[in-house]
Amino acid sequence: MRRVERTTLDGNFGSYTGVCRSLAAYSDALHNRCKTRLSEVWHPSCHLKRLSEDGTLVDIDAVRFAAIVGSGEASAGPEVWGRDRVQSISFLSSHVALAKVQVTLPPKTYTDFLSLLRLGEAGQWLIISKVFTSIPEHQLSYEDAAGMAQSQNEIAEAIEIYFRANHASDMDLMSQVMHPTCSLYSCEDGHLNERDRATFYRDAAARPPSDGCGYDKIISIDKSGPHSAVATVQIGFPTIGRLFTDHLSLLRIEGRWMIVSKTYAHKQL
Repeated sequence: MRRVERTTLDGNFGSYTGVCRSLAAYSDALHNRCKTRLSEVWHPSCHLKRLSEDGTLVDIDAVRFAAIVGSGEASAGPEVWGRDRVQSISFLSSHVALAKVQVTLPPKTYTDFLSLLRLGEAGQWLIISKVFTSIPEHQLSYEDAAGMAQSQNEIAEAIEIYFRANHASDMDLMSQVMHPTCSLYSCEDGHLNERDRATFYRDAAARPPSDGCGYDKIISIDKSGPHSAVATVQIGFPTIGRLFTDHLSLLRIEGRWMIVSKTYAHKQL
């Protein structure tokens, strides 16, 4: 029997290896407090978003984050580095991925959702967005006072508004769930396509109204803490012949789940 030299899964494994290589560089940069190492995998357009102690959004750009990384002291050694984990990697396409990673930088353990795009001629995986939460380093997990059902339902309700606003081209409705600082990222022919919320609103408002015709769905919801989550969703637009799959990064800001970043891929319907 003739041996198949290459399969689709071979390509997937190659992408997985590439993402893991970038995550290793990211971990190295944090533990060694090395801005140069960070710049290898942290895209200049990347924003880190988190909640402050009073529940408002903190938006940190690439320059500021590099300064934060470079200003600290290196972690102790393998007994700390060895706690780091890649908890999951999911792909929307061969150029769009999401990683959930855990990094311990005493006295805290951080759980990050990192959105990555495969960009440039070299096809390197670069981090384009990050939301995270933290707990004391010896605490096993976060606690969520809202409970699982309530928390999941609140996120699902926000996504339902996102679906309805998209199909109605209603940006006033969209503003209920999309934060003003939200940026949208995709990879088009190996290049970064970046839009701010205002540009997205302009494009979406010009789109003819539609319905999902059964394409809309929540594929998954994953949380890294009581106020941080990522949802993978699918939304179809028959009027323009496109099916989009999104990674939506959400933070619970002043009691409401808001989309603070989006990466996506699309196909022809």
